Amino acid sequence: MTPYIGTGGRRLPRDAQSHFPSVGTHLERCAARSSAVMINSSFHRMHRPAIDAKWAASVPGAFRFFVKLPRTIAHDERLEAA
Repeated sequence: MTPYIGTGGRRLPRDAQSHFPSVGTHLERCAARSSAVMINSSFHRMHRPAIDAKWAASVPGAFRFFVKLPRTIAHDERLEAA
């Protein structure tokens, strides 16, 4: 199994920012130094497929996205209806 190292947030801690490129979107900057990112916003709403495609096109092919389950599945239905 391949381990993936990444971030689960939209911000880089101030003391870590110097280790990342200063140019590019947050996602591009993270992808330059890590192999994955967790998409937390999917907990509240699903994204349009065009957004997913744009994100995928802005990172290397081996980069991985881990998508948080929607609240309706994870909490409201408690995975029973999934």
